[in-house]
Amino acid sequence: RFFATPVCQMKFNRRLQAHLTPEWRKQYISYGRLKALIYAAQQNSPSLGNVRANEEYFSEEENKYTEEINFELRKVGAFFKVRELEAKSKFALLQAEVQKLAKLSSGGEASRERILIPRDTALDLFASGAVKVGKKGGETTKRVRRVVEAGSMETG
Repeated sequence: RFFATPVCQMKFNRRLQAHLTPEWRKQYISYGRLKALIYAAQQNSPSLGNVRANEEYFSEEENKYTEEINFELRKVGAFFKVRELEAKSKFALLQAEVQKLAKLSSGGEASRERILIPRDTALDLFASGAVKVGKKGGETTKRVRRVVEAGSMETG
């Protein structure tokens, strides 16, 4: 059982605080609050002699904790979904802008040679910005990179 075992003293919270993006602080998992729930469950547990009461208590506490962590995960998932949609929107705008610039520089329809360098440059800029935006997003960053790489392959 998750709650029945002693909680290890981990340095995770320090690492999390050191690497978080300050303006996104409220969107991160509330690690301290979740950790406090575990400690409270351990401190308020029934005496060790009553096995049945302990099992019921920790089962109930585990259900509460699971609800809380699922809430936190939905909160983080929703936040990064919005960031992903913003990145896709910016990518589409960049693509349109690059195409306009290519047409202007060629005086008409852009040739592959002329669009290749500006588009690759724009994709590189977008990729670095998207990685920065999605830095803490794991799966979101991977999806953005796949989109950028697919965009790069279309030009070559």
